[in-house]
This record gives sequence, C-alpha cells and structure tokens, in this order.
Amino acid sequence: MIASLRRKFMAAAMISLAILIGILTAGAAVLGYVRMERSAEETLKSLTEKRRPPGPGKRPPYPAFGYRVNPDPMPAGVLIASVSPEGEVCSVEYLGMMELEEEEVRAIVRNALAEGASKGKTGSYKYVAAAEKDGSLRLFFLDMSFSTRILLNTVFALLLAGAISMGLLFVILFLVSGRVIRPLAENIEKQRQFVSNAGHEMKTPLGILMANTDALELYQGESRWSRNIRSQTERMHRLMESLLLLARMDEGGGGIPLEAVDWSCLAEKRAAEFAETARIRGIKIKTVLTEGLVVFAEPGYLDELLGILLDNAVKYGAAGEEVQVCLEAVGRKVRLTVENAVEVLPNVPPETLFDRFYRADAARTQKEGGCGIGLSAARAIVQMFRGRIEASYLGENRIRLLVELPASSPEGKCS
Repeated sequence: MIASLRRKFMAAAMISLAILIGILTAGAAVLGYVRMERSAEETLKSLTEKRRPPGPGKRPPYPAFGYRVNPDPMPAGVLIASVSPEGEVCSVEYLGMMELEEEEVRAIVRNALAEGASKGKTGSYKYVAAAEKDGSLRLFFLDMSFSTRILLNTVFALLLAGAISMGLLFVILFLVSGRVIRPLAENIEKQRQFVSNAGHEMKTPLGILMANTDALELYQGESRWSRNIRSQTERMHRLMESLLLLARMDEGGGGIPLEAVDWSCLAEKRAAEFAETARIRGIKIKTVLTEGLVVFAEPGYLDELLGILLDNAVKYGAAGEEVQVCLEAVGRKVRLTVENAVEVLPNVPPETLFDRFYRADAARTQKEGGCGIGLSAARAIVQMFRGRIEASYLGENRIRLLVELPASSPEGKCS
C-alpha cells in the first residue's frame, strides 16, 4: 500500500514539474523569437530609411538588475546588395559581417527576387527590398543565424536545467515521500482492516437471522414479515460480500495467481444462472458468445466479474427489454459487452458509474437497489487482470458496459 501510494505521489510530482518546465521553456522560446523578429524588423526599417542602425557603440543602458535579453538590437551582420533593373548585382556592402563569395551573394539575391515580395526570408537571411529612382533595387539582408543560434542555445540550456531539476526532485522525493504519505497509507490500511473485520464479524449474526427465519417459517408458515426479514437479510449479506471483495481488491492483486480461463464457458454458465431472475422481472437475456475464448485471469474473480455485470443489467434493466451479452475476440484481446435498456439514463458522465458508493438513486429508496459497490469492484477486478472497463450511453435509454482482457492460450479451463 505504502509503496503504491509512494510511486503515485512521486509520479504526480514529476509530471507536474515536467509540465511546468515545458510551459516555461515554450514561453521563453516564443518570447525570444518575438523579440528577435521585432529587433530584425527595426534594423531593416532603419536601413531602408537610410539611418544607421544602432550598433554595439550605441548600446542601450542595462536595467537596474544588470541583465538584459539581447542588448544589441542589430544581429550578427547586414548584407546590402544593389540590383540593376535587369536583375544583375551591381554592388555589395557589408556591415558587421565577413565578405561572401560572389556566387553565394548572387544565389541569395536570386532567391529573394524569385519570391517577388518586398520583404521576406531566404535561408538564414531576413530581407527587405527598397526601389531606387533609377529603377534599380537595394536589397537589405539581415543574417539571422547568430540570433537563431543564441535562441536555440537558450532553449537547450532551459531544458538542461529542467532535466537537472527533475533529477534533483526525484532524489528529494525518493528520500521524503515515504514519510509524507505514511499517515495517509496507514489510515487507508486501517479503514480496509475495519471493513474486512466488520464484514467477517457480521456474517455470523446474519447467518443466525437467516436460520431463525427458516425455523420461524417452518413452524408458523411464511408471512409478509418473514419474507421482509429474509429479503433484508439477503440484501445485507450481499452488501457484506461486496465490501469484503473491495477490501481484497484494495490489498492489491499482485499475489493472486493468474491462469488461462475459458471465458466463453463461464459467460454461458453465468447467463444461464441469471435467466430465471431476468424472466421474473420481464427481461430476456440474449447471448452471442464466441466459443473457446480464453483469457489470463483468476477463475473465481472472473466469475465474480460476470456476476456483477449481469446482476447490474438485470437489476436496473427496464421491464420488457433485452439484456444483450456479447463475447468476441478483438485482436489480441477478448471483449465482453453487456448492454441493457433503463427507464432513465443517469444524469452523470458514464465513468461516474464506477465510483465507489455511487447510486443513481440518491435517496436510496429503490426496493431492488444496490449500494454502489458492484461496478467499483468490477473495475478493481479488471485492473487486477490488466484489462480495461468502460461504460457508455447508447441512444436515449441504453447503457453498455465493455470489458477487454488479454487473450491467453487455448488451454483454458472453466470451473
């Protein structure tokens, strides 16, 4: 219990920190990119207006804390090319960068002219075109490679710092998480022990009540009061069995041996057992079961899972409707679906049906109503078998429960 809670606590803390680091890194990258583009636009604008862009000699003052992001508005270098009306490069001027090969300059100019826009980007150069009076063009190219490299290095540094932070957090959590969650784990363990002990203790008086009811009916005959006593005693017995099942699930299924089980055989037997109960309620159970489907599970708990799903469908199913039970193979999984109609769909999301002690009838006045434990126990069993279970609403009044378990070898048994 403590180990499981400890892993979950550490995983939650690590995921939260990773999300925070990701948001901060993405924010810094976006902010840096926006500042870089804005600085480039300002530099190109000053060049086209025949003003000298602010360079290292005119560095803006540092703020009070002595740090400034990108203090020099002008990036690494500027290339100015004069182009004749025929598209030939007439002259080249360099500001703050090394001279390029003539063919490289022509390629840069040619790519910019091919785009046909007054400004844009070609390769690592951001450019703007200004028309002269004689019909020629002056192209101003801003080398963005240096600024881009700085931005990438900044993002990498942030990610590296985040990774180091996560490593340190993992070490800290590993050292202190046990003490942090120990009180919670102890409270949960005490609650589980109480439920288990109370369930076992209540079995004896319930058995005595049932025996005395049988004796009373034997000597005095069945009456309305004896039927009520029997009905409520049986209901209390089912509640105790469900509570004990949940207590066993809370202990964890790691120690329960799993084996190959013929799920088709178990499903057929369970559906036949519920057929009479369903008939009394005016419900028909329709089965479509593929034979020979084997899953890796524990026979007793798998049988309990089938009983929970069928009991839920029959108990809350609308009279005169069908309960459809389908078992089929889907890839490497075996899928069971139990679908039934209800009078009114619950006014909650389908996944809420698996919450412990959830009841669609909040007032708990239904005569045949349960205690909101069955589907919660079903989910715990499915998780123990490394499967999945989900609920969905179909149309206006139908509920479908779907269970998928890993398929096993065909040598399964049905006990």
